[in-house]
Amino acid sequence: MNQGSIRVLVGARSPAVRAGLRELLERAGFTVGGESSTEALADVATDDVDVLVAEIGGNRELFDALRGELADVPAVLLAERAGPFDPEAAPRAWLTPEVSASALAAAVRAVVAGLAVYAPELAPTGGASGLGGDSGGVVAAITEREHDVLELLAAGLPNKGIALRLGISEHTVKFHVGSLLSKLEAQSRTEVVAIAARQGLLTL
Repeated sequence: MNQGSIRVLVGARSPAVRAGLRELLERAGFTVGGESSTEALADVATDDVDVLVAEIGGNRELFDALRGELADVPAVLLAERAGPFDPEAAPRAWLTPEVSASALAAAVRAVVAGLAVYAPELAPTGGASGLGGDSGGVVAAITEREHDVLELLAAGLPNKGIALRLGISEHTVKFHVGSLLSKLEAQSRTEVVAIAARQGLLTL
């Protein structure tokens, strides 16, 4: 899906926060299809949007709505804590309210692609199951260069683009990707990103 065609619904209690999120998302190239207070989010029609971006803090009622009325809507959530991983619900990104513009954009792309994402501070400490294999709650040990490759994989770059960005050969990129697949016990590039995000290896 072209980034410009991704339609976002913005939610926050404060109009100023909603305006700030709208500006960040539009500057990143997304289309903001509407906005709402958090209190009214569960009643907003979501048929014409691809993803919800909402600041929810520790709002218990909204947590419940995300498991009810909003369960089918991919969402990037700015929260004090992460909700449980629910394989029956749409993909979720759990981020802190201090998230950077680039991380917010990356999270929107990730959930639209079907990935579950957690900021390191909000990552589950155990018992969570993401998209792909079970990591057993153990964070894989990866090298600094593998981490560089991982972040560019998460941004959607092909091997050639990663090679150009890092100033290394495509052969070297393939080697690092293979190493990541092995260490994270993943079967595909998408699964590598999903497992890495769940383990807190991606800085969002």
